[in-house]
Amino acid sequence: MNRNPLPTVDIIIEYQDGLVLIERKNPPHGWALPGGFVDYEETVEAAAQREAREETGLIITDLDQFRVYSAADRDPRQHTVTTVFTARGTGALQGADDARQARVFPPDQLPEPMAFDHRRIIHDYLKTKKRKLFNFSMESNRGEDEKGIAIPLEARKTSVQGQLLKDTGALRKYRDIFIGRSGLMSFLKYELITFLFSSLQGSIGFFLRKVFYPLLFKKVGKGVAFGRHLTIRHPHKIEIGDRVFIDDFVVLDAKGEQNQGIRIGDQCFIGRNTVLSCKEGDIRIDSNSSISNNCSLLSESEIRIGAYTYIAGHCYLVAGGNHGYEDLDVPILLQKSVDRGGIELAGNNWLGAGVQVLDGCRIEYGSIIGAGSTVYKSIEKNSIAVGVPAMVTKRRG
Repeated sequence: MNRNPLPTVDIIIEYQDGLVLIERKNPPHGWALPGGFVDYEETVEAAAQREAREETGLIITDLDQFRVYSAADRDPRQHTVTTVFTARGTGALQGADDARQARVFPPDQLPEPMAFDHRRIIHDYLKTKKRKLFNFSMESNRGEDEKGIAIPLEARKTSVQGQLLKDTGALRKYRDIFIGRSGLMSFLKYELITFLFSSLQGSIGFFLRKVFYPLLFKKVGKGVAFGRHLTIRHPHKIEIGDRVFIDDFVVLDAKGEQNQGIRIGDQCFIGRNTVLSCKEGDIRIDSNSSISNNCSLLSESEIRIGAYTYIAGHCYLVAGGNHGYEDLDVPILLQKSVDRGGIELAGNNWLGAGVQVLDGCRIEYGSIIGAGSTVYKSIEKNSIAVGVPAMVTKRRG
């Protein structure tokens, strides 16, 4: 007897500056996108409208098909194939039917646990939306700097330079660049902690930062040591594991409106003068990894560093940051951004001093990159690669 996967729908509903999620009554428990099974003789569009109304009480408009997800293990109960839609919600939000409750969450503050593969679906949606926002008409969406040059609104939103060019007050610019949240308490907490403890030397400064700095971040584990003169931006999107050491003059910049930010695993070392900077992207550093002095990790999409990876000094990893250049009438900086998929170091990697890794590269588990090399394409497992561009010269084992 043939067994076929069951059709389902899920809906990404934008509502009141956030995304609508439901807490499931039935297994698998957790938070999920509104959705459910498609009834017999029902279209997927009609199923999406019905499920949204039954589980959230909302009427949805601007229904648009996003993607299809069909992995056999996406639903632990049985194999399902879901058609994911995007929509806008109107009306009063109220959880019902299979939903214990329905709530609105900012995209960068999704709850735990998430059911099915819905965290991945939302992540894919936000990345796609970010690209679409940047790839717009220069005529209908434009600003001007003081010299009269057209500046894309998305470029303004996601860069320090863009934030400074906004037609807002100095205090608002400062809040948007450094704190990333509105509200007097967030402002005062950030200002007092950084002003009082950032530059303190010796054991007193070390102890006081250990006590008070965790109040700034989304999550900080046990035994974390913070050096002097850290630059911290959008700390509510930064997670730090247990027994992490962050040296002097490090930049932790989780800036962005729709990204997840920075996550550093247990027992990691971040060396002096190293920059971890997001520009609507994410940076993930798994446990027991070490990043030496004067490194730069810049992410417009995603940088993922696997466990037990060692990155020597003066390395440069940039995920995103590429621009189109076809239009001769528009400055290259202002042309559409090109996303090649980010950077991944699978784990147990060693990057020698001065290595550069470009967007779209995956360095497989156990591979070594020689000092001064430039990696512009993926490197296979347990390889040793050197040169500009980096070429595999030897296999380990």
